[in-house]
Amino acid sequence: MELKLNRFDPLSPIKVFDEPGNYLFCLRENSKLPEISITPIMLEFEKLKVVYTGITGRSLQSRDSQQHFNGNAEGSTIRKSFGSLFGFKRQFYFNKGKKKKWKYNASDEMELSIWMKNNLILFFMKAQDYYTIENILINHFNPPLNLKGNKNEINKLFRRELKRLRNKKDD
Repeated sequence: MELKLNRFDPLSPIKVFDEPGNYLFCLRENSKLPEISITPIMLEFEKLKVVYTGITGRSLQSRDSQQHFNGNAEGSTIRKSFGSLFGFKRQFYFNKGKKKKWKYNASDEMELSIWMKNNLILFFMKAQDYYTIENILINHFNPPLNLKGNKNEINKLFRRELKRLRNKKDD
């Protein structure tokens, strides 16, 4: 599998492809998800626990090494999920198209970026049929942070709680 050949460590980055493709986020050895009332079951890839799989139709480089590890929650499902697990408060705003969006405040976004860099490893691969591959990866690994398209009974309660946290009304 091409994913095994392409490992991105945000603490000692290598170049990530500037092409469409798929990716897996895995916990570093001895890292854990933020704890909530339910502990998910996680399968491993290259001896690391898989937490999320995703796609990009444009650039793995800008999507993964830049937006996910250094961006904000507005355009990153994994950042929204991790921030929700940490209990960060959402900040709502309207984008240029007058659509209501949300992200976390600047200090929470920075804390999230630091946590992700210290606790996650990314595996990636170029692909044109990334939707098909994403479905295969979700069905095979059942990543606990993948809400959309994940119908596996294992981790169903964890995903339900994560969804509740992501949609929770902030005080």
